[in-house]
Amino acid sequence: MKVYGYSRISRDEDKENYDAIITQNKIINEYSITEIGYKVVRIFEDDNISGYTFIRPGLDELKALIEAGQVDILLMKDLSRLGRHNAKTLLFLEYLEEYDVRLILINDNYDSSTDDDDIIGIKTWYNERYIKDISRKIKSNLKMKQKTDGLITKVYFGYERDPDNKHGLIIDEEAASIVQKIFQLYIAGNGGRIIANILQDEGIPTPSRYQYNKTGKMISGSIADTWTGTHVMRIIKNDVYIGILRCGKTERKKINGKTERLKEELHIVHEEHHDPIISKKDFFLAQKILSNRLDNSVRGTSKGINLFIGFLKCGDCGGGFMKVTKKRSPPSYICTNNHHYGASFCSSHKIHEEQLKIIILDKLKLMKSYIENTADELDKEINSMVHLKVNHEQSIKQYNIKIKDKKEEIKNYSKQLAKEIISEEIAAEVIKEANRELVRLESQLNEMIKIKEDSSNIKEKVFKSLDIINDIIESGDITRRNLEKLIRKITIKQLNKSSPGVKPLLNIDIEWDVFISSIYDDLNIQNHQ
Repeated sequence: MKVYGYSRISRDEDKENYDAIITQNKIINEYSITEIGYKVVRIFEDDNISGYTFIRPGLDELKALIEAGQVDILLMKDLSRLGRHNAKTLLFLEYLEEYDVRLILINDNYDSSTDDDDIIGIKTWYNERYIKDISRKIKSNLKMKQKTDGLITKVYFGYERDPDNKHGLIIDEEAASIVQKIFQLYIAGNGGRIIANILQDEGIPTPSRYQYNKTGKMISGSIADTWTGTHVMRIIKNDVYIGILRCGKTERKKINGKTERLKEELHIVHEEHHDPIISKKDFFLAQKILSNRLDNSVRGTSKGINLFIGFLKCGDCGGGFMKVTKKRSPPSYICTNNHHYGASFCSSHKIHEEQLKIIILDKLKLMKSYIENTADELDKEINSMVHLKVNHEQSIKQYNIKIKDKKEEIKNYSKQLAKEIISEEIAAEVIKEANRELVRLESQLNEMIKIKEDSSNIKEKVFKSLDIINDIIESGDITRRNLEKLIRKITIKQLNKSSPGVKPLLNIDIEWDVFISSIYDDLNIQNHQ
């Protein structure tokens, strides 16, 4: 008679450690000798594996023996050790019956060779309800921690956990310098793949390698020793580097089901949670660059991204432009559709890179002159706009106090629930209502901050724009970073048909960035008066 046993424990479901496996094994061994009269050949174990899944190493080994006809009797402490999924557990019981395996559940006083199976359906249903209830409570607890303090399950590259506050992050200066380098390279016009190559050539460790070298711990299942464009873009897109902590970014709808990413508006966001590594100005410029490159399908070369690629649009066919370089000819740009489909589809709209630079510099000189000549009037207009705004400082302070009080209120409800002062149902209701109010207050605070910033930054934006324009004019050159800051799109339209020996006339229309655009519009109005 071949007797085998099976033990399983899940730390989340059963709130126990490996000692529980040892106890189960003792129960199985003792029962087999005293009640059956045979020693157990082997006890298969699955430590810290949920009973909701039936894909388990220990159970898989046992099934292989069952299907080989090597198991006569299978012993378990109780039915929940087999599983907590109602349907899958019942199917496994049928599987044992199919292979003529006698199942004995010691603490449930069940023996498949003699007992009625009616009670088994009830037990499997109860076990499944138990794990679903545990899962719901864990999710609720996590969500509450995410909303109150900001739960940090992962320490992001560039930071380390604050030793004095488990919910806090402090800057890791060495790693932060790598993050800053990545942003600088990206804003300068390099793509993710190029930046990855630069980092690799300089021997800079990847995030996972850096973490392992520093702590001896892996941040994921493996260590990457080679930088990729994905590593770089993951850093570029992450607003954790401007002091924002996002919680609740993923959700698992079913126990042991697939994890799904949630939309950004559903994230739990903590503004100014920790010190930033990147300025907001540079972060949002990087996001603008990323958006522009995606919208215009910009691809880099081994030398980086060409100066005007992504900005140029054909005003006749709507296509983009590509750079052409030939010996003894200056670098130029032509319509991509003309290159692919010929002159019957669209003309070349050829324009030299230096011509484009000169056109932009000339327009910037006009804007500079306009701003300087109208500085006094501009200053008066801005001051009048600022003084019309309500003093928002006091309102922002009041909102911050209300938000702090509301978070404390949520904590108190949790404490009352833990001490059983209030029931779980009441706690769930009042916490839900308090969280709804917290979201409303945070939304109003953000709106108030935005209004205040818009009011106070008008003058600053004017003179920052002038500083940028002055720097470009003094250098006499245009860089990719300058273009990203100032320009949205350059549309090139052909005004007449080309003829032999005569170059066609081209109209160059520049769509400036929002604030520069408003200055340029004023300049155009003045010139037409």
